[in-house]
Amino acid sequence: MSNDPNDPRSQGGSLTEQEVLRRIDQGLRDAVEGKGLNWQTGTRVKRQKYTEVALQHYLGPIPADGSQTTSPITRSWFKYGPTAVMAPSGSYAGTGTQSPAEPQTPTNDGQQSASDSQTDDGVDSPTEESPNQCIDNHPAIEETELGELTENDYLQFFLDQDFTPPLTKEYWNGDDYTFLLEYYDEYAPPPLKDIYLANVKLRITLRDARKTTFDMIDNRPQILTGEPEVAERWKSTSFEAQAGRAAVNLRLALMRAEFIPSAVTGVVHGFTDLIEDVLLAVEANDAADIPLTAPETLNTLDEVYDAVIWQYISHYISQLTAIGPDAERLTRISQERITALEEEAPAKTRELQEQFVRDGFLPDVPTYQSADQDKEIRLSNALTDAALRQQRIETAEEESDNEQ
Repeated sequence: MSNDPNDPRSQGGSLTEQEVLRRIDQGLRDAVEGKGLNWQTGTRVKRQKYTEVALQHYLGPIPADGSQTTSPITRSWFKYGPTAVMAPSGSYAGTGTQSPAEPQTPTNDGQQSASDSQTDDGVDSPTEESPNQCIDNHPAIEETELGELTENDYLQFFLDQDFTPPLTKEYWNGDDYTFLLEYYDEYAPPPLKDIYLANVKLRITLRDARKTTFDMIDNRPQILTGEPEVAERWKSTSFEAQAGRAAVNLRLALMRAEFIPSAVTGVVHGFTDLIEDVLLAVEANDAADIPLTAPETLNTLDEVYDAVIWQYISHYISQLTAIGPDAERLTRISQERITALEEEAPAKTRELQEQFVRDGFLPDVPTYQSADQDKEIRLSNALTDAALRQQRIETAEEESDNEQ
């Protein structure tokens, strides 16, 4: 038994999830500061992911096939990837609706990224109910290697182990999107990788479009006085095409994911169409004529996509992947949110369509909806054909591997 007076075991208690995760977080902090990096610069998203790197090393990855793997730590994949909900960087508090942040460039509200939290603070969450700490079919922490590891052990892990993204200034100080692309490519299992990568690429496109439109408006005097290089930068943009590619990849990935209902893919289809149409309308303007409300409109699309549409998908993923003593509660919370989002997601899409018609970014609603329905039918057929082609390719590759 430990002689550390701060160790619960020294007082006859059992080691909790929170204590293990606190040790990992402290070990990470010591490693970050030992490398001469600023702990406050790193976002909670990055802390979550490095925590999961350690958990995966000692416990193995979170299964993505719905298997009920036992685990002493409650974990699941959610909005920004795997997270341990009781960690200092992934607690039950927080809405989980903010975007990943760029630490060196404050977000619109001056805040860094929120945790990948699954519950709301005081909203849609039974906050009075304490998390389950003892469920018979899960191993006690003391029965695993985690029971013997200290903050210093985790410090050495983060200093000595090779992992992706590496714990360097480039990634710790860089923006979360670049970090997450590297992380998903390395750790996301096949059923989830394409979904998460497409999501991040769509978010990057919306972010870049918002920034560029803001820059064009901010530099309008130079454009009007004949400085061509600013206007030329606008002519070279292709945000609608980039968003279209990311959206198609996202829809295809959702279609291949058997645990995602087709109705959810349909909602995603409708909202990503809206994103593409608004970007097309914005890019149709000359640099000097971009509507002053364009950055705000794109910001609204980005926020609603993340807080409603992507969250809708994320709760299905969490249901599939939740493991650990408190997994049942995570699953129940996700089902409650899914039930609410079944109405909220399409309603929010219609609300934004009407708003953007009023703001002049879309034609009148009946015309837009009719054109949108025709486009949806054509694209749905194309998506189905693409999915079938991909399935045939994968089947042929499996047969080839079996023959060898």
